[in-house]
Amino acid sequence: MFNWNWLGILVWLVLLGYLIFISYHIRKRHLKMIVMQQKHFTWRTLGLDFLEILILLIGLFIQIQNSFFDNPSLTVKSQIEQSIEYKPLVLSSASDRSYYVTSNSVQKKKLYQRYSFFTEGNQYSVTSDWATISDGSVALNTVAQKLPYSKQVLAKYDTKYQKAYVAIYEAKYKNTWQNGLGLHVGRTALRYYLIRVPDSTFVREVKN
Repeated sequence: MFNWNWLGILVWLVLLGYLIFISYHIRKRHLKMIVMQQKHFTWRTLGLDFLEILILLIGLFIQIQNSFFDNPSLTVKSQIEQSIEYKPLVLSSASDRSYYVTSNSVQKKKLYQRYSFFTEGNQYSVTSDWATISDGSVALNTVAQKLPYSKQVLAKYDTKYQKAYVAIYEAKYKNTWQNGLGLHVGRTALRYYLIRVPDSTFVREVKN
């Protein structure tokens, strides 16, 4: 399948080629003005310089917007592909008790938590910016409601994994020309972790 990221690469190459072209063209035009017309300034030359530079700046502005500031809504299904993966948590042991998740409070510019946990064959360490712990009677807490988790599906995994699992939501950019302009095709737009535990006693608090 054709990858639309090539469109973005082509646009950047065109802009680079145009930059080289106008640099050469402006220099040539100024040399010709000095040699042929015996002048160091004309309004016509200045206008042409301004027009060519303006076209370049407009092209750069549009492409920078596409590459760095184009963040489509997660509800735009034509550009975003969504999936949720469910993995059972592995119980860890400390000297005093067993737990599923370690919550490490970190104080920098703002206070946040770093959650560490295990699934079969994998260890995860994520911050509270991209994760939430659910320890209530209902898996879908107020934070996770912002994402397309299903109460019914979560209830099914509550039963299957005894309320000890992680639901990993992932949104990826589809292979469309709009995403290709910004070189986003195949990249992850968002990954979020809903960490489900039976109750708060299965979260081990660690403070620095």
